[in-house]
Amino acid sequence: LVPAFLLPAALTGVFALGPLSAAFDVPTMLEYISENLENYLLGIVLGVVVGAISMLGLLALLVGVFATSAWGLAVITHAWAQVYRNSKLVTAHPVSVLPEPKVPVTAPATPATP
Repeated sequence: LVPAFLLPAALTGVFALGPLSAAFDVPTMLEYISENLENYLLGIVLGVVVGAISMLGLLALLVGVFATSAWGLAVITHAWAQVYRNSKLVTAHPVSVLPEPKVPVTAPATPATP
């Protein structure tokens, strides 16, 4: 159960930080979990519930399992992204990080009316 409990934190560390070694940084994972325990536990509960719901595709003669498992994976991934986004270890960043245009944008010329 311990590896299953640490797996979301390890995967979050890899995706957020980049190097594969972040998945094996246990002190950072434990800090992430302890600083964000409520959201982390909510993510685990949501993962279990969505996993159970996604297995309902088996009732649709095995064909529906493809759609429901893809839906479940998307929901769980979104949930863990929200847990990371709401964590206290994430620094605040602006909503838009688009660079400034190099050429000033002006209003288009209006056509002349006769």
